[in-house]
Amino acid sequence: MPLPESRAALDRLLRRQDIALLVKNQWDHVKAHIEPWWTDYKDWEEHESFARAFADQRMTVRWAKRGMVAQMELQAARPGMANLETFKKPQPELKGPAARMAQHQTVKNYELDVGIRGVAARANPANFCPDTGGASRKAELGLHDMSASLLRNQDIVAQLFNKPEKGHLYVFMPLALPDDQDIFHRLNGLAKADRSSPLYPLVRSYRSQMTRLKLACEHDMGTNFVALAPEDKINPRFRYGIGRLTKVPELDEQRRPTGKLESDVANTPELIAARKQAAINYRQILERELFAVNEITIAYRQHKNPAFPMFAEWDGTQFCVFVLTKFGKNKTGQAKITSAGGWVA
Repeated sequence: MPLPESRAALDRLLRRQDIALLVKNQWDHVKAHIEPWWTDYKDWEEHESFARAFADQRMTVRWAKRGMVAQMELQAARPGMANLETFKKPQPELKGPAARMAQHQTVKNYELDVGIRGVAARANPANFCPDTGGASRKAELGLHDMSASLLRNQDIVAQLFNKPEKGHLYVFMPLALPDDQDIFHRLNGLAKADRSSPLYPLVRSYRSQMTRLKLACEHDMGTNFVALAPEDKINPRFRYGIGRLTKVPELDEQRRPTGKLESDVANTPELIAARKQAAINYRQILERELFAVNEITIAYRQHKNPAFPMFAEWDGTQFCVFVLTKFGKNKTGQAKITSAGGWVA
């Protein structure tokens, strides 16, 4: 059936007060609503194009730094954003001359793959949900979320964090419609509430195949690779997001936005909640134009249209689309994207 119809049917089911009991006691009925929506969504995704997503203000862009050397550039958690003092391995008490030596051994750095090949690896569902049912390789390979920007259907270069130079690499990735992001968000929350339910492995599979936003803001949020504080301080977990400090719009004496940002502001649950909500209805961050560049935190995943994620190199005037190969990039016969968002075949 058409995507709007299957989405609406699933939406009605998810709004039921007894949905958790239905998952437990009438799984076949629930599954019969979920799977048609997913099939229709993937059919819609398969027909995606740069032009459609850009016109619809669903296209994202990420700067992937310069040259293919950047394909595996690694970034460790930094003091201030990740409190590394918390994550040190205790050593036996030392006496005598040894007491003057360091008594702790810092845990190894956890790495975030921010390069082109890292994005390509995120598009492989097996790295998150192996067919064998094994564990995700996200932490092992550094395939955490990353920052990007949501594009208005206006001049692209004017919306980039950096001034593009010849040779700079970029990743273009379209998003699902906000209504489908919302459906998935609710399914994911329901599945995580009871990981023993049959819903959880199904949604886990969907998670590995759907690019989605975690945070969204109309300006730079100051995101980074942040250490969490687990019980096991020898093997901490990491995520990409906002740490203890963030950025907010600066206000004048009359509490009006100045168009500038105030940095090193203490993060709050309210700020996090607002940015998570904005990630679902993401186009709301484009409603005001106080800031030229916005920031989103994106989980890159497999797209049904193999053209995405789309990689491009700035040649000084346009974005030259290329296909990533084992040996580098192949631009033969590929298209170009103008700064105005035009598609040149």
